[in-house]
Amino acid sequence: MEPRPDPIDPAADADSRLLLRSAAGDLSAFDALVERNRGRVLNLVYRYVGDAHEAEDIAQEVFVRLFLARKKYVSQAPFRPFLYKIAVNLCLNEVRRRRRRPVDVGVQRIPEAASTLGDPQSETAREELARHVRGALQQLPDAQRMAVVLSRYNELSYREIAEAMDCSVKAVEALLHRAKRSLAKQLGEYVGAGSGSP
Repeated sequence: MEPRPDPIDPAADADSRLLLRSAAGDLSAFDALVERNRGRVLNLVYRYVGDAHEAEDIAQEVFVRLFLARKKYVSQAPFRPFLYKIAVNLCLNEVRRRRRRPVDVGVQRIPEAASTLGDPQSETAREELARHVRGALQQLPDAQRMAVVLSRYNELSYREIAEAMDCSVKAVEALLHRAKRSLAKQLGEYVGAGSGSP
């Protein structure tokens, strides 16, 4: 989990323009913005909460909140951290709300994820590894888990993660370092056992 350089992202610029247009009253621009970002928001939320049905509800609420906050968006601000900050806050609130209710992360899959055709044995091994990784991820403290999800699955830079999580880049580095150490300890026997992605 090396720091990623901040990429110049033309897609993010397009998203910024769509959000600004929606703030000016163009509702079709907001629909396009949702269409462009729904998959990545759903992926983030699912990876964090571990429940496909709740992920759908929370992702929908993310876009409701984005719509309500659209007039607060400053055109010079990067779009992705603005969007992810809303998603991060909703995820953390949801996890706090259901803290006592256990989640079985081993049997659910991301709704859009499609299985690749191939050798059934290696597919089974990948699924097993992915299940263990998802379980280990759910065992991390909230902030560590969120930093990993934003870095690994949503490919945000450390600076973008810091903005989304409202902390310093140094704090993000520390969170990811501790998470990596914890995951390595939990998954030691599975390292090198397969190439599945959770």
